[in-house]
Amino acid sequence: MKFDKNIAHLSFITNAIRSVKVDGAVLEIGVGGGGTSIVINKFMDEESINRPFYAIDTFYGFTQEDVDFERKKREARRIGTSAIDPTVRIGAQKR
Repeated sequence: MKFDKNIAHLSFITNAIRSVKVDGAVLEIGVGGGGTSIVINKFMDEESINRPFYAIDTFYGFTQEDVDFERKKREARRIGTSAIDPTVRIGAQKR
């Protein structure tokens, strides 16, 4: 199993899970080898955090068809940036 997350990254994740006081689930999108999922699950167990934890992955990545669909049909609607390319400012003029 590949596990390339560093300690600071895991610390950030576990601190966020501990400090965010909401009733919702914890969701990991893009599981990869599953190492972070194991750490999160064990952490929540040890801290008695009784929220659902879901780990979601495509398992095979996205097809070019999926990427094209997202780019063409689901125009970015996030405030201020493009969901496809966060460096692109929506409504900003090119210089």
